[in-house]
Amino acid sequence: QTADFARYGAQVTVQTNPAGQQITVDGTLYTSPQIFTWLTGSVHTIAAADTQSGTVGTRYVWNSWNDGKARTHSVSPQFDTVFTANFTAQYFLTMGANPGGTVKPASGWFTRNQVVTIIAIPDPNFTFSSWSGNGHFENRDTTTVTMFGPFYETASFRRNLVTVTINPNPAV
Repeated sequence: QTADFARYGAQVTVQTNPAGQQITVDGTLYTSPQIFTWLTGSVHTIAAADTQSGTVGTRYVWNSWNDGKARTHSVSPQFDTVFTANFTAQYFLTMGANPGGTVKPASGWFTRNQVVTIIAIPDPNFTFSSWSGNGHFENRDTTTVTMFGPFYETASFRRNLVTVTINPNPAV
């Protein structure tokens, strides 16, 4: 007896979460999602860039493929299949300080929903005054920002008043 094996076309979807990110399939760059018809058993290479730009102040960092394989790997689907590259959103926090102090942390990228502690540090003879920006909710020198989008925060400081007492009856 002889067994006959038939090869047929498998519909393969290569997509990203979130949608619209770049993927590479067999060396060609595409915007996801893309649908291919491949012969079952044929070997193809799928890949996703480590970091991809989004709107201003947003980027996406590769996290995983739904099949648990490496960022670039070979696949050989035997039936209709969906491969999803999962990305984690990161947002840029821009930190600034007006004259009279400094801030921590430095400006940088933070993961979506990450809680970031921001600190205003007054110089000698200055006091923290206020935050201006679009992410904080409390006006204390140390507060937090939850990164649900790109944010900017600027600390303001005021000079301490110095009281000088002059003796009206100086000794002769």
